[in-house]
Amino acid sequence: GEQIIFRRRIVEGAGHTLSKQIWKMSADGSEAQPLTNEPDYEHDFVSIAPAGNYIVFHRFPLKGPNLVLSVWALNLETGQQSEIARPGQRPQWLP
Repeated sequence: GEQIIFRRRIVEGAGHTLSKQIWKMSADGSEAQPLTNEPDYEHDFVSIAPAGNYIVFHRFPLKGPNLVLSVWALNLETGQQSEIARPGQRPQWLP
């Protein structure tokens, strides 16, 4: 692949968060950029579509009375996010 999708938590500085966000970068390590920026939510179990144009992941709120996991899809070309299941967790693409 040409890109790497990974989870990252900023542990110091202005962008410091308790939660992990989803990032992408070029396979050579350049052009790292966040795909999510929601410090009140933990993002986990990222799965990339076979075509490489979408990811699915689950999102967990760190605060609030309704701590429910939900599954989201993110279009890697547009950055558009859509909730696809609530409750839901550990999404995977079907073959």
